Amino acid sequence: MKWLIDTNILLRLVELTALQHIEAKNAVDKLLKNGDTLYILLQNISEFWNVCTRPKDKNGLGFSITQTDAELSKIEQVFDILPDTTDVYKNWRELESQIFRFRHSSPRRKNRRRA
Repeated sequence: MKWLIDTNILLRLVELTALQHIEAKNAVDKLLKNGDTLYILLQNISEFWNVCTRPKDKNGLGFSITQTDAELSKIEQVFDILPDTTDVYKNWRELESQIFRFRHSSPRRKNRRRA
């Protein structure tokens, strides 16, 4: 299966003290073990760079440029980078539709609404 990875997943992977770090790492590891393909876009890279290099007191991670570059190099080894094209947009729209349908048909979500 193909997955478009959210920037927050990338950030949790490099933020070792984040509460969601282990959860993000386990999810990515499981998808890779299943043979799934994980994609990121140039927008993800831009957002990642922005948050990593932003000071902690401004809701960033406070990484240096060198540290951010090193983390991005690791990310590039794991995730495929999709070019921003019309086809990518069409695929994104389809994925979003599938996710929407999944979220709204999930028994877990239905049970939560009843509670």
